[in-house]
Amino acid sequence: MKKGLKKALGLLVALSLMVVGSAFSALAADSPEQRQTFSVDLNNFDESQPYSETLHFEKDGQPVTVTLSYTPPLTRDPATEGTWKSDAFWGVAGMDYRFDLSKSGSQWKISNARDLNTYCVGGTVEDESLAIGRATSTSSKAAEVTGSMRANVVGGVGTLSFALRTEVFNGEVSTVLN
Repeated sequence: MKKGLKKALGLLVALSLMVVGSAFSALAADSPEQRQTFSVDLNNFDESQPYSETLHFEKDGQPVTVTLSYTPPLTRDPATEGTWKSDAFWGVAGMDYRFDLSKSGSQWKISNARDLNTYCVGGTVEDESLAIGRATSTSSKAAEVTGSMRANVVGGVGTLSFALRTEVFNGEVSTVLN
């Protein structure tokens, strides 16, 4: 009898652990970690087609939307040139900008950063800037363009500062919100 009771208790404990483990696995599956950056592999990219990718996530309790899109040129000389647009919306403020991307030997070149558009719903924008930090990628460093701004939200809610950086490195375009 004692031996049977021990086996039954052991089986009950094992089943309980499996149920608890399954519950934690199910909870983890329901709330996957949100991806906050994305990359585009330029070595396998069809420059003749438009492209757009958007991510939605939360940062500091605020909803964030980051988008990277590509518009092919009207002419195809050379075939790797094109206009890209990066944009982000964070809570009540956002920005977008455009830049051109072309191949320079084995590296990639960012040029003609333009059309910085910043906005704050119910507030004002200060210190907006758009700059190319490195025009041409190297074997160890990315070409990059960064838009930045500070939004003052009306009603004493506070100030929101952020930068939207787009990098090109090893044939990939990445957009990151800082």
